[in-house]
Amino acid sequence: MKKVLVIMCLLVVAMSYGQDLKSMATSTATSKVLNNDYIDKLASDQVKKLTKKFNLSESQQTQATDLVMKQLRSDKFQSMLSKYTPEQLMSSEGSDNITKALMGSDSFKKDMGGMLDDEQKKAMKKANLPKY
Repeated sequence: MKKVLVIMCLLVVAMSYGQDLKSMATSTATSKVLNNDYIDKLASDQVKKLTKKFNLSESQQTQATDLVMKQLRSDKFQSMLSKYTPEQLMSSEGSDNITKALMGSDSFKKDMGGMLDDEQKKAMKKANLPKY
């Protein structure tokens, strides 16, 4: 009977240890999302999209990069990004979701509007941007 009890205790310990490893793996994946290099990659992809959509000049691309980085590092976006795996975020669907979230942010639209010329502002209004 004592052997059975010892074996049961060992199984319980092993199972709880396995759960700890699983949660550690999940938190490691989440921390990858918050990594600065990863944020840089996401920002670069978003600036490429914005450049294509609004025909941004090189100086505007630099400003847009700063704006996107600021947004992606905000608590709101960090919370959103942490819900997805890096693979999901780097997919075209994930990239589109990030773009929608950025373009739906009033502060981002305001800051972007401040750096665009009149034609680009018209294109931005014409894009019918969603509310986020």
